[in-house]
Amino acid sequence: MAERFDLLSDIHQQKMHWYIQVYVIRKYEVPSYDDRSVINSIDMILQDSQGGRIHSSIPKKLMSTWGPRIKEFSMYNMKNFVIMDKRPKVRASQIRWTLSFCNRTEVHEFDLPAFPLEPFTFRTIPEILDPAVVTESELFGK
Repeated sequence: MAERFDLLSDIHQQKMHWYIQVYVIRKYEVPSYDDRSVINSIDMILQDSQGGRIHSSIPKKLMSTWGPRIKEFSMYNMKNFVIMDKRPKVRASQIRWTLSFCNRTEVHEFDLPAFPLEPFTFRTIPEILDPAVVTESELFGK
């Protein structure tokens, strides 16, 4: 029997158990506000098979566990997150939630060649210059 995965666009705080299948299309370190030489978290942009994207964060206390194991442009099955209503200053997706890793989070790498990957949203120069299309608060437009 095939496993059922949740779409990122369906995620909300009223449900506790989500099981997602995603590409990590961007992974980056977030420095501390007080001391830029100290890494505060590892943040990621995840993309599902329908092209939905969501922001995810690995807090400082779990960086040594998950940081080295998760790579950009790799595919993962993930479950057991804390769903947070945390909108970063610069948003990477239209989804309002952030998936935060916790001690119970499970991540398993997989390879599925048919899984679509669209890491970039290309725009023409006139679109980039049009504030109705691309706002300063978004990394990716519609």
